[in-house]
Amino acid sequence: MEEIKKWKAPEGWMEWFQRLCRNKLVGAFTLFLCVMVGFTALSRAAASFTVPQVTTTKPLRKVIEHQVSAEGKVEQNLEQAVFTEENQIVETVYVREGQQVAAGDLLFALNKEQLGKTIDTMKQEIEKLKLGNGDLRSQAAVSQRQKDTAKARAQEDYDTAASNGDQAISYAADELNRARQALQDFLDSSGNASEGNDAVAEQLAQNCQEQEALVSQCETAMAQLPPDATEAERSAGEQKLSDAQAGLEKAQAALETYQQQQAASAENDAQTQRNQLEADVAAKQQAYEEAVKTKEQNLTMAERAIQDAEAGTATDSTATTNEMDMEAKQKSVDELQAILDQDGKVTAAVDGVVTKLDITTGGLTAQTAAVTLADISSGTTFTAKITAEDAKYVAAGSEVTLQPTSGGKSVEGLIVDSILPDTEDASLQKVTVALPKGELPIGTSANMKISQKSEDYPLCVPTSALHMDNNQYYVLVLQETEGVLGASYTSVRIDVSVQDKNAEYAALGEGSITNDNDVIQKSDRDITAGGTVRLAPS
Repeated sequence: MEEIKKWKAPEGWMEWFQRLCRNKLVGAFTLFLCVMVGFTALSRAAASFTVPQVTTTKPLRKVIEHQVSAEGKVEQNLEQAVFTEENQIVETVYVREGQQVAAGDLLFALNKEQLGKTIDTMKQEIEKLKLGNGDLRSQAAVSQRQKDTAKARAQEDYDTAASNGDQAISYAADELNRARQALQDFLDSSGNASEGNDAVAEQLAQNCQEQEALVSQCETAMAQLPPDATEAERSAGEQKLSDAQAGLEKAQAALETYQQQQAASAENDAQTQRNQLEADVAAKQQAYEEAVKTKEQNLTMAERAIQDAEAGTATDSTATTNEMDMEAKQKSVDELQAILDQDGKVTAAVDGVVTKLDITTGGLTAQTAAVTLADISSGTTFTAKITAEDAKYVAAGSEVTLQPTSGGKSVEGLIVDSILPDTEDASLQKVTVALPKGELPIGTSANMKISQKSEDYPLCVPTSALHMDNNQYYVLVLQETEGVLGASYTSVRIDVSVQDKNAEYAALGEGSITNDNDVIQKSDRDITAGGTVRLAPS
């Protein structure tokens, strides 16, 4: 629209236009051209309202500088606590918090009468502990004697059990051997046993012999009968032979029956005796095993008694604890006596600043420190906390400048001493800077400034030209295209990698863009990749 407003018709154009119109064809063509020029002007005017106007820049070779700042406080490197015995009456307090004192300056004074009572009480407690330790030593000596006696008696019982056991086993072994020998002798004699003298058997055997002789006589008599012997004589002889043979059979049967009876009886007697001998051997074997088992049991019991007697007694640290208590109490007595010798006055041991005061005039001392002093001679340290993001640009040895918040001259040329995780907040890092002696007082608040320069990067663009989509950095560059109506411009997306960046510039990795690219730095409205843009007047 501004271009239209600024446009002025050349002088004499009306006469020129009238001459052209005299020729209708020329006039129509001229009118067409005028209309096109008008539409072009209107199009350009409309584009000024709808097409984003951009400003470009070319990538530069640059060093990225990171500035880290944080507020902190000057602290002492070492604190010293001044203790005294608890429950002492504070008569006078000579200092206040924040006051600087020199070694030997008065801090506070204690009541001398109360100090004397406390010293006497502690001495009595020390004496009681000494007596208690004496009783413990006496009890330990008696216990040791009893233990030694029990051990000696247990050893005697063990020796007696071993001796008695050996005797019982020896006797049982002898009895077992005798029973086994008796059984063996019986077994050996039973196989060679003779029948001995048996009158009944002899008589029956004699009857058998007599019957055999009678049968023999009858057979002889029959054989000697003459051929002319009568039938009656032959019948009588046969009758005698038959009777003799029957008598022989009867005698033999009687002898055999008797012998069978005698054999059965002898066998029963031998088995009974063998059973008795074997039972005796088994009983003697059991007696021997019982003797061995009894010895083992008695020895086990006696050995356990020895072990019980030798077992160590439970530890008792009472005496050691009493000794420690006596040493601590004696130390307290010596300290209180030293204070009493100084009329109850307590002085500073070092040059320092009173950082904490836990006593009041007329009050009682407690177990905690009565006074806490910041030791000036140990130096001071500035501490500040920074975020993890800032911590990437800070390291031990980084140069630091401190500017007191209350005004005054800044301290330059300081060095970061350490950077460690903060114990109270894991998301923060604690920076410490050692200060020269006497540079800033303890408790001073100051602003810390640390400048960290990077390497020289060849491709750096303003951070306003850097965009991100789905965790991917990219830039938009200007692309020119020539058309019928003149040059036109579009924005082209190029993905890039960021090597380093601060609040103003970002260093890009090589290979994505060059120093000849026109990078879109800013626009008067939102633009997208591939969209039409127009270049702002330089």
